[in-house]
Amino acid sequence: MKDKRNTDIHIGGNGFFHRWGFPVLVNLALVAVAVAIALGSTGYLNRFIYLPLPMEWITVPAGEFLMGSTDADAYASDDEKPQHIVYLDAYRIGKYEVTNAQYAQCVKARICFPPYASRYLNEIYNHHPVVYVNWEDANAYCGWIGGRLPTEAEWEKAARGGLEDQKYSWGDSEPTCEIQANNGANYKGSGCQEDTIPVGSFAPNGYGLYDMAGNVWEWVSDWYDENYYKDSTNKNPKGPEIGDGHSVRGGSWLSDSKYILIANRELVSPIGKVVYIVGFRCAISS
Repeated sequence: MKDKRNTDIHIGGNGFFHRWGFPVLVNLALVAVAVAIALGSTGYLNRFIYLPLPMEWITVPAGEFLMGSTDADAYASDDEKPQHIVYLDAYRIGKYEVTNAQYAQCVKARICFPPYASRYLNEIYNHHPVVYVNWEDANAYCGWIGGRLPTEAEWEKAARGGLEDQKYSWGDSEPTCEIQANNGANYKGSGCQEDTIPVGSFAPNGYGLYDMAGNVWEWVSDWYDENYYKDSTNKNPKGPEIGDGHSVRGGSWLSDSKYILIANRELVSPIGKVVYIVGFRCAISS
């Protein structure tokens, strides 16, 4: 006579599933829901929902370039001297300045703090460079997409576009606000916009990079030191170890033509909120 007490307990059968498998699945589902709620309440779920928008990169080849200005340059400041040879390993740098739409995605992901003004949410400015971001904001964004802010040397080499001893990113001809012009720049010139404009509105430089002069100042990773060029290493310099603020390069829509000169350097507080003319682009080590 069979023992009926064991007829429902089969290791691979339906009885085992109904007795143990279904409750396990229910518990796993409840755990998954609890985790999703927890992630949602803390904002971490957004990191998986809002991913970085596409970004185009330009490779700058390894090699030497002349950084800074000579005494013969009448517009050069002392912090641009002496002109010196710098060797850089190959790297990639953003083809364009980071836009409002790209940065807004980082804010939605709860990685970046919102800019200090809400214009970044206005679709009219989607393709304009983001502004009202301090150094910490810019650094956080570049880290989120797997990159970093460029060093000051990387920025200048990229801006020169393969040219040596030229005043501007395109050469020596004076800038114009004419859209798509080879010597075009959004700066404080006659007939210019007096505001940011969409990235890529003028012709690129020799490396294929846009807006290396004007539109917005760009944060770089280096601390600023007016005397750093006198002591800088000649291979992959990363700037001083500490300072009162970070360097910005390239000038902006509010800059006279002398401030969009390729070697010009300026100091800005890393956490200052009055950065309505400062944006950034990112770099990646090759």
